[in-house]
Amino acid sequence: RHSGGRGREEEAGGVLMMATAKATNSMAGTMEPDDGFYNEAIDLDHAWMKHFIPGKVFDQTPNTNDQEGGSAGGHHEQIPKIESLDFHQSEQLMVSVTTDAAIRIYNTRLGQQVKSFFSTKYGASAVQFAHHPNCIIYASSRNNPAENDEVNNAIRYHSLYDNTYIRYFKAHQDQVLHLSMSHVSDRFLSSSKDKYVMLWDLKSDKCQHRFQPNERSCLRPCVALDPMDRCFAVGLDGGGIKLYDMRNFNAFHTIHGNRELKISSPPVSQLKFSNDGNWIAASVQEFIYVYDIKPGGKMDAEKPTYTFKTGSAGKQEFCFTPNDKYLLRCASRTSPPPVSLLRIPAPFAALPRAGD
Repeated sequence: RHSGGRGREEEAGGVLMMATAKATNSMAGTMEPDDGFYNEAIDLDHAWMKHFIPGKVFDQTPNTNDQEGGSAGGHHEQIPKIESLDFHQSEQLMVSVTTDAAIRIYNTRLGQQVKSFFSTKYGASAVQFAHHPNCIIYASSRNNPAENDEVNNAIRYHSLYDNTYIRYFKAHQDQVLHLSMSHVSDRFLSSSKDKYVMLWDLKSDKCQHRFQPNERSCLRPCVALDPMDRCFAVGLDGGGIKLYDMRNFNAFHTIHGNRELKISSPPVSQLKFSNDGNWIAASVQEFIYVYDIKPGGKMDAEKPTYTFKTGSAGKQEFCFTPNDKYLLRCASRTSPPPVSLLRIPAPFAALPRAGD
């Protein structure tokens, strides 16, 4: 996974794996590995991608803390699950949050956990790095009966340097489902079960803009910012997607999605722009739909450009590879193989399990 990517992986045992290429003489030429990584740029082509294997395993210390923002010490959840994770855009760092309210920072080059923090009172989910490697934002995942809805569902801006909160973003009245941090500015988007999508700026605790998608029946909106802040997407129940202009928040294109899904209206569980902004992909149940949204492209409002049926009806996560030619997809361990490589425009290969 390249350092500029963003994504989430779910593993039943809370263990993270990072894939690296297993070199052969014919593939690697004269390049020599350094601790499992190559110092020269590699073109992600057919030959390289099918040789990827687990390269680093990120283990975790348990959460033994009962106080928000503290350090280890007390009872902990036996098998925490990973709620979300994110890679920093430029540093070799990854952050994960788990169901035991733990926030863990990993060095992706060494495969080592370097810091851990805990948000026991309100929990943590939908974590994203801010631009500074010591700052993250994340949503709450637990309710405190003594607090009101805005406090319970606040988004927290956390400094990892001194383990303090820089700012709280309070406006949502129900659980925040998704966050999407801009790659080029201090803005980020949030979506919630309260049906609202909100725009924020890290420099202010005030919501910059809020709206509900026109489809008021959408109970679980999903959001994604494009890499250059030109537009953003809102995933709707049933698999539909609306594209909005960041300058005026007007919807300029609607993807209606699969009409067969309109009856059951499953939510879009993940929404991703490609690195060049020319594609958008949505995960809905066991399908991943890829749409061409580049200027002068097909922009078909009814049919996706490519459809991948993954065979996993549960929650699944994916990301584009740096060259936008592949999707790396992960589902639960009960759906082998747990990590699959999908080549645009056709299914390609499966990555082996750890230990294979």
